[in-house]
Amino acid sequence: MLQIHLRSTVLLQLALIPLTVAWAPIASSQSAQRVSVIRPGRADLIESVSLVGTLEPTASADVVPRVTGYLGSVSVDVGDRVRRGDILAQVDAPDLTAALSRAEAQSRATEAGVSQAQAGLADAKAARDEGTADVSVARAILSSRHHQAEMAAILEGVQEKETQRTRRLVEQGAATAEQLEASEGALASAQAARSMADSEVDIAQARIGAAEARAAAASASVTSAQVGVDAAGALVEAARAAAAEVRTRVGFCQLVCPYDEAVVTGRHLHPGAHVLANQSMVLTLMDTRVLRVVLPVTEGDSVRIAVGQRVQLIFRVPGVEPLEASLSRISGALDRSTRTVRAEVDLDNSAGSLRPGMFCNVEIELRSIPGAIVLPGGAVHTRSGSDGEPETYVWVAQGGTAAQVVVTLGLDDGIVTEIQEGLSGSEAIISAGLSGLRDGAAIEVVEGDSK
Repeated sequence: MLQIHLRSTVLLQLALIPLTVAWAPIASSQSAQRVSVIRPGRADLIESVSLVGTLEPTASADVVPRVTGYLGSVSVDVGDRVRRGDILAQVDAPDLTAALSRAEAQSRATEAGVSQAQAGLADAKAARDEGTADVSVARAILSSRHHQAEMAAILEGVQEKETQRTRRLVEQGAATAEQLEASEGALASAQAARSMADSEVDIAQARIGAAEARAAAASASVTSAQVGVDAAGALVEAARAAAAEVRTRVGFCQLVCPYDEAVVTGRHLHPGAHVLANQSMVLTLMDTRVLRVVLPVTEGDSVRIAVGQRVQLIFRVPGVEPLEASLSRISGALDRSTRTVRAEVDLDNSAGSLRPGMFCNVEIELRSIPGAIVLPGGAVHTRSGSDGEPETYVWVAQGGTAAQVVVTLGLDDGIVTEIQEGLSGSEAIISAGLSGLRDGAAIEVVEGDSK
C-alpha cells in the first residue's frame, strides 16, 4: 500500500486551516456568493510502500540421522544453544557395529595375505638371484674348459710333430724303436687328453643351459609372486575401504551441530524411537544471530525498489523499538503463485530479542519530494476537459471572483494531495460554499469554520 508521509507536519497544519480572516469582507450584495478559503501548504513528502514482513532465520535445518536404528540419547532440548561439532543425539545401530567388526577382521586377514605374498616374492627373488649366479659360474667353468681344450689341442699337435720326427729318425737309424713307441704313447695320451677336454667343454655348455633354464624359471616365479603381492595389496585396499565406509557410517550414528552457532527450536523424537535413515526428524536447528525480514512486494511496486533503499521496521512486540535498515536483496522474478517479488532485509539479532516467525510492519521509502505544495483531497475537483479526458482543478478566490484553475496532481493518500503544476502556493483555495458556484462568479469570503 502506497503512503505519503509529511515531514513538515507543523507547517502543514498551519497552512491548511481555514482562513478566518483572509482579507476584509467586501460590501455585501445579492449577487456575491459566500465562501470559505484555505491556503496551500508546503511539506516534505515521502512516498513509501507499507508491507507486512515475516522474520526468518539465516539458516535452519531439520536434523535427521543418516543411518537406521534406534534413538539412544538426545543431549539437547528446545531453547538450548549449540555450536559446530556439538553432539546433539546418538543413534544405536547394532547391525552397523557388527558390520564394522566383520570389515575390520577382513582387513586384518587380507593384510596377513600380503605378508605371505611378500615372503613368497622374497623367496622367488632369492631363487632368481641364485639361478643368475649359477649361470655366471657355469659360464666361467665353460671358459676354463675352453682354455683346457685349447691347451690339450696344442699339446696334441706338438706331440704329433714329435712322433713324426721320431719316426723319421727311426727310419734313418738315428732313433730306436723304443723311442718311437714311447713317442707314439705320448701322442695317444695327448689325444685322449684333448678328447677329454672337449667332453668337459660339452658338459660345461650343458651346465650353462641348465643354469639358464633354472634362472628363467626363477624369474618367472618372481613375476608371479609380484602379481600375487599386487593382488594381495589390492585386496587390502578394498578391505580397508570397506572398513572405512562402515566406520564412516558408524560415525553417522552421532548427530552433530552443522552451524557455528544455533538454537534448538524443535525436538520431535525421544530416546527409544525407531529412526529411519534420511527420513526421521529428530531436532530442528536455527541460526538466529542474523534474521531476514521477508517482504512480499507486489508486481507494481517491485520495479520501484532496489537494494540499499531505506526501510523502517515496526515490531508488534512490546519493548522492541522501531528500527531503520536497508534492503539487502531482491529476488529477480515473481513468485508464480503469489505474483509477488521476495525482498529481504538482514537484521542483527545478536541480542536475541527477535524470534523467527514474528511479523513486523515495514515501510520502504520509494522517493521523497521536498517542499511539495499540498491540499486536502476535498479541495481538488475533476471535470471533463476539452479533449473529453478528465482533468483536475481547484477553485481559487481572485479579487472577489471565483476561478477554476487546472492543476496537475502528484502523490495522493486520500487525505492530502500533492499539486505538481498549476499553483504557486500563495493562492486562496475555496474550500466551502461551492454549491452552484460558477467560473467568474462574484464571491464574498466570510469568517468562521469552512467545514
